[in-house]
Amino acid sequence: MCGRFTLTAEAEELAKRIKPDYAETHYNLGAALEQTGRVQEAIEHWEQALRIRPDFAEAHYNLGIALVQVGTVQEAIEHYEQALRIKPDMTEARAKLQLARQALTKLQEHGASGQR
Repeated sequence: MCGRFTLTAEAEELAKRIKPDYAETHYNLGAALEQTGRVQEAIEHWEQALRIRPDFAEAHYNLGIALVQVGTVQEAIEHYEQALRIKPDMTEARAKLQLARQALTKLQEHGASGQR
């Protein structure tokens, strides 16, 4: 499985060089990087996808998941909310938003901020 993601990342990297302003390329590269444990790099690509296409609900959603993984829960909540503004029927984002809000409440109770 890792070989598949490595190949995907290499193919997406090549595609990015050919068409650097294509949001889907950055989105797919982010997904491949996240699958190989390179979460910070995935975040960078999802952020780039959103700079190119701010209404990309799936990129907001995946970015939210990654931000929770690195401990920036408040920012993750903002991305889940944005995904839901764009696609109100995105049930996965609604569920992750609820979990992130619960996690943020727990962090705040223990004195952590959940922000970068």
